[in-house]
Amino acid sequence: MKTLCKNSLPAAWRTLVTLCEGLNFGYIEGLEIRSGAPESYAAAVKTVMPGPNKDNGPSAFASDPSAPLRPQWNDVFALAARTPDVRVRRLEVAHGIPLKLHIDIPGGNLHG
Repeated sequence: MKTLCKNSLPAAWRTLVTLCEGLNFGYIEGLEIRSGAPESYAAAVKTVMPGPNKDNGPSAFASDPSAPLRPQWNDVFALAARTPDVRVRRLEVAHGIPLKLHIDIPGGNLHG
């Protein structure tokens, strides 16, 4: 898959990547992806460790919009292409990149 840079992304994806890089460690709740693009989210939560030298500042990638995106983003983009309308209950972020996506799956009748 092609290596992408943040500055080559559509605005909505660039905003999400920037938010994740700013969190560095944390999660985003209630992310709505519509028509293959992030549309809104309910909350962004930053994880902060107490103590000296534990500042959870932005990811090192945050300051360079021309730096290549980490490969994990390609997986997120592929998910959005496969399932253009999806609710991500929680997107966990580590080192400014997506770590886990908890996705709502529409319910069905389990008793057939």
